[in-house]
Amino acid sequence: MDYLQDIIKEIGEEFTTLASEITEVEQYVDTGSYIFNGLCSGSIFGGVSSNRITAIAGESSTGKTFFSLAVVKNFLDTNPSAYVLYFDTEASITRSLLESREIDLSRVVVVNVVTIEEFRQKALKAVDIYLKKSEDERKSCMFVLDSLGMLSTEKEITDALNEKQVRDMTKSQLVKGAFRMLTLKLGQANIPLIVTNHTYDVIGSYVPTKEMGGGSGLKYAASTIIYLGKKKEKDGTEVVGNIIKAKTHKSRLSKEVGSKCRELSRQPVGVRLAISLSNRLSLVIVETMACRTANHVCNDRFLRNIQRSRLVEKVCARCVESPKSLFAASASPVSPYASVRSVRL
Repeated sequence: MDYLQDIIKEIGEEFTTLASEITEVEQYVDTGSYIFNGLCSGSIFGGVSSNRITAIAGESSTGKTFFSLAVVKNFLDTNPSAYVLYFDTEASITRSLLESREIDLSRVVVVNVVTIEEFRQKALKAVDIYLKKSEDERKSCMFVLDSLGMLSTEKEITDALNEKQVRDMTKSQLVKGAFRMLTLKLGQANIPLIVTNHTYDVIGSYVPTKEMGGGSGLKYAASTIIYLGKKKEKDGTEVVGNIIKAKTHKSRLSKEVGSKCRELSRQPVGVRLAISLSNRLSLVIVETMACRTANHVCNDRFLRNIQRSRLVEKVCARCVESPKSLFAASASPVSPYASVRSVRL
């Protein structure tokens, strides 16, 4: 042991320690949705990791920014002194949007970035400033990049200004280099990074396959990658919303195979959700609209199909804390995006 201590003293620094002294306490940031918590961490009371990179990828209008802002709101609500650096590449973050989500505007810094090089430089500077402070002066911080797919490169802009019709072959290497520099520094500083990204259809695959853009840099750097998909939800011939499907493509914190959830969004009468995890949890649907009948039996097609999958009970939002309910009141508040309780079979 003295020999190891000598090695640590000679080559070590602040972040060099014996394996037996590594802290194993994993901390999470609540996403605002019990279902999304379970998908990211394996526990409906977990969430995204507090010191790792989480990627949310999907096609257009699948709620990537929606989920990111939900994580930001819960992060700020949980930590009254925390702040967020929101790197916006789509000019989609407005004052009215943040106010509609009840996010504290005084603790959110919106940084507009155009190129990968610009994001890399500003993010590294912010982390270095954070690490130079003493641990007592450090306040909880979160980074959000929305989105990686819209970042350009200096070469692409220069070629466009010079009217060169050539393809930029350096983007994937720049993305990989940026995350190669940021991943360990963010982990040392305990700063979570939420990255949204676009997906595209893989041409020539035997079955329909989605793939993230930007190369393999984010695939290796992210600890959790969630793929979002959608399809229309119809009531007869009327389109009443989108069913947003989320699937764990990669995870170091939960099971990947068979971990998927789906969310009915943009529904005028309420938000309804269902999830199927591979850890044999029976998740109960809590409808966010008023009960249609006194005995809480709903005639909705979506919930009736879920009832056939042997979920035990459903209650309305007003009755979820009722003593007659199967569920005891939990420490976590009922989320407006997903109100779910779990019961072991």
